[in-house]
Amino acid sequence: MYTPIPGRFAGKVAVITGGASGIGAAMATRYVAEGAKVLVADSCPIETGNAFVAELNKNTGDCGTSSGTINAAFHQCDLTDSEQATGVIAQVISIFGTVDILHNNAGALAMGTVADMPPEAWHMMYKLHVDAPFYTSRAALQHMLAKPRAEPPRTDDRGVIINTVSTAGVRGECGAAAYSSSKAALLSLTRVMAVDHAMDGIRVNAVAPGYTNTPLVALGQTVMDVLINQVPVHRSAEAEEIVSVMMFLASKEASYVTGAVWDVDGGVLARGMLNTGELRKALVEAGVMG
Repeated sequence: MYTPIPGRFAGKVAVITGGASGIGAAMATRYVAEGAKVLVADSCPIETGNAFVAELNKNTGDCGTSSGTINAAFHQCDLTDSEQATGVIAQVISIFGTVDILHNNAGALAMGTVADMPPEAWHMMYKLHVDAPFYTSRAALQHMLAKPRAEPPRTDDRGVIINTVSTAGVRGECGAAAYSSSKAALLSLTRVMAVDHAMDGIRVNAVAPGYTNTPLVALGQTVMDVLINQVPVHRSAEAEEIVSVMMFLASKEASYVTGAVWDVDGGVLARGMLNTGELRKALVEAGVMG
């Protein structure tokens, strides 16, 4: 579906949270194909993570447990734990020596309205979508800010941060109170960080995917049919289509882009009002919400 641009990220080191599946895995694969070193940070089983980076490192035969000539390494972590989220950056520096690109991509979907959502599910959404990006970004920024500036200085000579938000965080999604509002918070954090560090050689942007064929979106065929029927292009996205925009934002080609939120949604937000009544009915019938 895509043609890698050889060497586009040569010499760069990227961190991807939630990098072992879905959009994150597609992103890691693309980075390695375009010359970067990648740390895949994920809560999946160690065996799963090591198998994934072993595939990325198939030319070296290394499963990603040491530096050497490896292209990718795996780091198992619980990003809802502040110390482990912060430790992701320490881990990539210990393996590859630096970090140039941070993708705060990890996500989960907990359905429910404010009236019926358990508080623990609410807090988990915010820990993963807001707190974790704060801690990883904070540690990454401290490292990036210590780097010397290029001569002449560039808008991204110290680093790039990209946050995966969602169209749900732009408009609000029926039956997804915690998911939508936490993604909206991350969207706002993106803009604040971009403004705060615009003069520091660090760019910060966000990508808001629409309905994408990933394990995260597993709401049942009836619900998905309702959702896709409301997408102007009448299909969901493939992960690689979302990643293509992310790779552009991470590259030098996007040197004047910061504080932006890129909608990659097949026209959903351009269409405006959705049939929330039809969607709510499908969610209730699927047992996703009361």
